[in-house]
Amino acid sequence: MKKRTLLVALLGLCCLASAQNPPVGIENFGWWDSEYPTITWGSGIRTSDIKAVQYILQLTGVQPAGSPQYYEWQWSDANLPYGSRLESVDGQSAQGMRAATARAMLAERGDHQVGYTRTDGVKRIANLTAAELPIWMQAVGFNPMYCSWNSKRREIPDNIVIRTDKDVNWHNFKTYDYLILSEDVLADRELMEIIGDNFRRMGMTRDEVNPDILITLTKDANKSVEYTYVPEQVQHVQTGSSSTPIYGWKGAYLGSITTNDYKTVKTGGYTQKTSTTDAYLEVSILEAARMGQRTLPMIWQMKYNYHNNTDSNVDALYRKAVDYVRHPLDSKALEYYESATPNNKKFYENYSLLNFGIVTDMQNIVRGVDQRSDVVRESGLQKGDKIVSVKCTEKRHISRGRDFYGTITVERNGSTRTLKFKNCRPTNSHSLTFSKFFYIL
Repeated sequence: MKKRTLLVALLGLCCLASAQNPPVGIENFGWWDSEYPTITWGSGIRTSDIKAVQYILQLTGVQPAGSPQYYEWQWSDANLPYGSRLESVDGQSAQGMRAATARAMLAERGDHQVGYTRTDGVKRIANLTAAELPIWMQAVGFNPMYCSWNSKRREIPDNIVIRTDKDVNWHNFKTYDYLILSEDVLADRELMEIIGDNFRRMGMTRDEVNPDILITLTKDANKSVEYTYVPEQVQHVQTGSSSTPIYGWKGAYLGSITTNDYKTVKTGGYTQKTSTTDAYLEVSILEAARMGQRTLPMIWQMKYNYHNNTDSNVDALYRKAVDYVRHPLDSKALEYYESATPNNKKFYENYSLLNFGIVTDMQNIVRGVDQRSDVVRESGLQKGDKIVSVKCTEKRHISRGRDFYGTITVERNGSTRTLKFKNCRPTNSHSLTFSKFFYIL
């Protein structure tokens, strides 16, 4: 299982169905941390599409209190990195607490405080504020409870395969040591030190007497270089032809003589080098307390294969490969994630209401309208209308391209109205790109 597959199992957040979830993801993963819930996401949202944000704020009349706030939203005074241990909620210990209980506590209205321990062992306190979603986020139907998660960075190469034992609690391991089995001791020790640096960053120390885990590696490399002499060859290659006309008595044309043109081409006469490099590396982590059992106590393993038709530096290849050997709770061993959600307040197919100059909040209440919009002018839609439904049909014209007609059913002043529009075109184009948000991790 590759590391990204491991993290997808950790961050199984494709859809959170509860309507009143807290602004932080919390799950129970026994193989990750059997005693405490695990924080799977939590911090803030930002987008770089400033033009779309400014357009929304212009229609709604909202003035941001500070320039960065119109494109960035933070509900916590600290980041809550994924993989962190949830230690407490509002002063109550989270040891043994179910994730559903923690989420219910944080879903209550008002401010909350959570204590957590990052994967590197640093303890933190975060204050969650009861902040509302900015209108620019509501306008495109964004809700952090319903975001989809997609891999963004740190792809594991295809020639590296990583497997881990999901029944092992890595919080229990505090010390490590090396188990060098090959005869290439100095080269192996150099690779082990790179691995050791990664584990020391997670607070682990080396114990040569009674370690919790043992790190061992197996490697094999094969390089072949062949030199082949290519003999010299001389060839006469035709490069074209030329014609010479022949004339007789009194200038009469009698025909022509064609002459072929040639040039001498020399090839070969050099030594050709052909190189091939094959390298294999296997790094295994063993639980020391279970050494000597009938089954090898392997709890983590990486296999690396390399093949190329070049004369490659094998030692450099191994050094690069072992950098992927990291403590499973190290956030650097995990992938960074991007949270993205499409515009879900649809007008027609891929068009959102915003594309027709209509801004709504999470309750579908119109918060802003663009008076230049064909739909707004035709239908008479107003601020304060609550949109119940939209029915829209596309109409294609040979000369005009395509436009739209249909109805918008709204609630206004306690009654339901059906507003009609026809021959309407989209109002703006930049909001079409306003469909992706990035989590601050």
